[in-house]
Amino acid sequence: MCVKALLLVACLLVWTAVFSRTAANELGEVPAGGFRSPEGDRRFSAEAGVKPLNNLVFELLNIRSPGSSKHNFRNLRDGWVYIRISRKVDDRPAAVILADKQLTLKMVDDHFEAMRYVTAGEHSVAIARGSGPVNRLEVHAIGELFHATYGGNPHVPEIGVYTWDFLRRDCLDHCNSIIGSNSLSPDGKSTQEAEIKQ
Repeated sequence: MCVKALLLVACLLVWTAVFSRTAANELGEVPAGGFRSPEGDRRFSAEAGVKPLNNLVFELLNIRSPGSSKHNFRNLRDGWVYIRISRKVDDRPAAVILADKQLTLKMVDDHFEAMRYVTAGEHSVAIARGSGPVNRLEVHAIGELFHATYGGNPHVPEIGVYTWDFLRRDCLDHCNSIIGSNSLSPDGKSTQEAEIKQ
């Protein structure tokens, strides 16, 4: 019993030392030249003109004081991008013009953000009128962020059910893809047709 207690204390001391050293080295900072992993996608490398932030997120554009002019970025595959602007938070809505369409951004903490699926190739983004002065405009290539599976509920009844209202309130802001049901109604439409349209 005493040996087990000593081993536990020794493990805690080692863990504390490692954690303190990691915290001192500012875990989370992007190393010079960007993040690189041996299994990484070469399309998303510094040589390809993007800045790898980790093995899932790649910076395509980062403009300080972007003004109202268009800024170009290149998406290297058909896929999701995350758009973020930083500005002094006030009551005004924030929006960008992406592919000549206005995209309203949602306020999250002290910035505004949105995700959109875009094709591979060149795209332009600009701050929309009425958004106020913007400190920074960022565009990142990101992966698919799934909710699985819509229509399935927890096995613990006390948690409740995963209704569409629940997902809209608590989940959908953090997802860009949903795995749903493929069942059809008698008229041949998806049973989740209304949710798909939303």
